[in-house]
Amino acid sequence: MTHRLLFVIGALDRGGTERHLVQMLPRLPRGRFRPMVYTLRHKGVLAPVLEAAGIPVIAPPTWLQHWPGPLGRRGLLLVISMVRLIWLMVTLRPAVVHFFLPEAYIIGGLCALVAGCRRRVMVRPEIRP
Repeated sequence: MTHRLLFVIGALDRGGTERHLVQMLPRLPRGRFRPMVYTLRHKGVLAPVLEAAGIPVIAPPTWLQHWPGPLGRRGLLLVISMVRLIWLMVTLRPAVVHFFLPEAYIIGGLCALVAGCRRRVMVRPEIRP
């Protein structure tokens, strides 16, 4: 049986957590796990690495980056990201939803509760002095 895993992060820009995801996800056994990444803001510069490894990366539409609407770019981006993420969780029914970094904990965690995802994991990177 293959388990769907959904990873939620702000974006796949250069950073320690993002590099960790790019290194870890392609190593998961494909016969057991089907990982997918959802980015809340935009795909980021590391997304092509995951996509080349056959791991889907889903992000809000790029036209939102220049939206001048009444909610403002950030407000509309947040609303559309949440709606898309809830829809994705409801249709995919992932075995586990894994959140990385505070933005994803808050936004993704709320979406997972609304979507009825029971297995949720949050990770806070270790900060060393």
